[in-house]
Amino acid sequence: MKAKIFLILYFLIICNIVALSDSVNTAAVKDITASTNTMLHYERLFGDDVKTIGIVSVSSILDRKPLLYGIKVLKNAGYTVKVMPNVYGPKQAPVEVRARAFEKAWLDPEIDLLVFSRGGLGAVDVIQVIDWEKLRSRNDMRVIGFSDVTLVVNTMLAKGVGHPLSGPNISSIGKNNITEESIAWQSKTLNGEELPPKKLKVLKAPSEAISGLGMAGLLERLVRLEELGLLPDMTGRIVFIESIKNHKKSAPENLQKLLAKGVFDKASAIVFCDFWAKDGTLTEFAKSVKCPVFSRFNYGHIKGCLTIDFQRQYFISPDGILTSPSCK
Repeated sequence: MKAKIFLILYFLIICNIVALSDSVNTAAVKDITASTNTMLHYERLFGDDVKTIGIVSVSSILDRKPLLYGIKVLKNAGYTVKVMPNVYGPKQAPVEVRARAFEKAWLDPEIDLLVFSRGGLGAVDVIQVIDWEKLRSRNDMRVIGFSDVTLVVNTMLAKGVGHPLSGPNISSIGKNNITEESIAWQSKTLNGEELPPKKLKVLKAPSEAISGLGMAGLLERLVRLEELGLLPDMTGRIVFIESIKNHKKSAPENLQKLLAKGVFDKASAIVFCDFWAKDGTLTEFAKSVKCPVFSRFNYGHIKGCLTIDFQRQYFISPDGILTSPSCK
C-alpha cells in the first residue's frame, strides 16, 4: 500500500514539473534551435506508418535542453509525441516507476513506436522487473534505442517480445548527432525498403557471401546480459558491436569473457562499429573467433548512427560489402 501511495505521489510531482517545463524552458529551446541544423528531413525518420511516438526512459535523465529540442523537432515534423512523465526528471525515477512507465507506453494503443530519451545507467535494474509476459499482448511494438538501452532491446530479443531495433535515441536529435544519411537509413529500415550498400573493413573474410538477422549493442552491456542469463542466442546472426572510449581498457577483457563463454561460436559474422580499444585488439579477436569479422560500420556513439533491425536480414560479401534487400 505504501509503495502504491509513493508511486502516485511521485507521478503527481513529475506532472507538475512537466506542466511548468513548457513556459520555463522556452528560451532554452530557442537557444539550442539556433545552433542546430533544422534543415534535416525529420518527417521521414520513423518511416511512413508511424504517426505517434512514445518517448520513454529506463536509464539516466536527458538534460532539459536537448530533450525539449528533440520533442520540438518531432512535433514540427508532424509526429504526435507522448512523453512518459519520468522522462522529464529532474532525477532518475525509482526502478518500479521506470518499469511501469515503459509498460504503459508499450500498451498505449495510440503509440505506434517507442524511442528512448537516452542511455546512461540504470536499465539493468529495470529489465529485471518489467512484466514481459504482459507486453506479449502487443507483440509487434517497435522499440528503438542504443547504449545502455542495449539491455532492453536485447532482452526483448532473448524473450521473443516485441520488435527490437538499435539506433538513435532522442538525445541524438537533441545533440545534433543525426544526419540526412542516418534519417534515410532508419526510414528505409522501418519501411522495409532496400538499404544502400556499405563498405566494411575485412578483418577475417568468409569464403563466400554470408547472411543473417541483425543484432547490436554496447559490448559492456552484452557482457552484463550474459552474466544475467539474458544474452540472446547469436546463432546465425550478424552481430554489430560498439564500445565507448571510457571502456577502452576493458574492451579486450570483455571480448575474452564472451569468447570464453562461446557466445560467438555460431554467429554468422561480427561487425565492429564505433569501437574504442587498444591497437591490435580486433585483429587478435578475429584470429580467435570462428566466424568472419568486419569493422567500420557507422553505429554507436558517433554522429550519424545507423539503425540495426533485429528482425531484418543482412548480407555481407567476402570483400566486405554489406547489403539488405527489400523485406516488405
